[in-house]
Amino acid sequence: MTPGLWNIITGVIALSLIYSSISIYSILGKIGSRVWVNVNHVDDRKLPKVTVILPFYRETPEDIEMTFRSLALQSYPKDLIDVYIILERDDIETINHVSSLRHILEDRGLKTYVVINQNSRRSKASAINLMLNRIDGDVVVIYDAGDVVNDEHHIAKAVKLIGMGYDVVGCKVLRVGDNLLGKLSLIDTVLWYNVALPGLVAITGFPLVSGEGMAISRDFMTKINGLPDKLTEDSYLTILAARYGRKIALLDSVIYEGAPRNIKGLIKQRLRWYRGYIECLKDLTLHHGRELSVSNVVKLVIIYIQPLALLSMPTAVTVLALSHLVYVDTCAFYASLIAVISMILAPLYVLIELDIRDVSALVAPMYWIFQGLIVLITLMPIRIRWLRTERYALKFKSITWSTSSTHL
Repeated sequence: MTPGLWNIITGVIALSLIYSSISIYSILGKIGSRVWVNVNHVDDRKLPKVTVILPFYRETPEDIEMTFRSLALQSYPKDLIDVYIILERDDIETINHVSSLRHILEDRGLKTYVVINQNSRRSKASAINLMLNRIDGDVVVIYDAGDVVNDEHHIAKAVKLIGMGYDVVGCKVLRVGDNLLGKLSLIDTVLWYNVALPGLVAITGFPLVSGEGMAISRDFMTKINGLPDKLTEDSYLTILAARYGRKIALLDSVIYEGAPRNIKGLIKQRLRWYRGYIECLKDLTLHHGRELSVSNVVKLVIIYIQPLALLSMPTAVTVLALSHLVYVDTCAFYASLIAVISMILAPLYVLIELDIRDVSALVAPMYWIFQGLIVLITLMPIRIRWLRTERYALKFKSITWSTSSTHL
């Protein structure tokens, strides 16, 4: 290989070392306790109206019931919540499921409206934006089918943060399942929300949010003319918040959703996520860069380029394997060695510090290597048909997760 090619390989592997360093900084500095906000007291005077939007598409009755029951148990005054269920005209099964289950909401006094999209379905964001001119709540909260909201005060806490000047509020979304893939998904999301994301927020100052359980002020929703019609409309909001000087909060509430049911579902989900990050990166540099300072552009690039750090995992393993057969650049070799050692040690943190006592954690490095291969596919110029991810079916029950957090 030429020296230039070895420099590229070393640079890709070095990305994983950068993000590993951010994670180590997050762990040692206990950054998570400063990033995740726990709202203890919610003033029940002069509470604003809330519009809850449920964009459903090809959902099972079990997933719909799960979301309905979570919403029905919310402590926020029911007379201040309007629930809009967005459905597609050709999705007859979901329409029928909603019709038979909406009593779960209405029996608890929630005003419920069903909106049928008469146009061709494009994306989750486009479905939500059907409501843009009908929103009369000061706060918009979005849930997906299958969401188990573990905090009955989730809406009330999000409303308080919006009232404190935040325009977007995200929470922890843990993906779970009883099979090996579900357990690995839980480990992956726990590490993201407890370690990686807090570290990135501390370094860049820009939080990323997940669309499940996301709250957004009507003012900001109107300002940006609805959610961006992108593959990852939730992560794209960070760019728009930075551009317009709006604030994002991370609420220490947990939502559980089913992990991808199988490898095919995982691949589809991750391809969509990683393509979405690339889309964010492209639009950041081509369309929004002029409206942002150079330092903020660099910080946002650090956020959206992180999938390439996963690509470094199979690259590092390949370099070490080839070192026994052919000449390998010295810098690439030692960078690969450090990257692989860091990857192998990560499960120990999961087992010891996060107290997830499951042998599946030991398989996590292979899971990350596999995700790196998915990133490689993402970078290829091929057309992909974006389909709904088949998720593991959860059962409605209370699942607790304890974290240290900032209190208000």
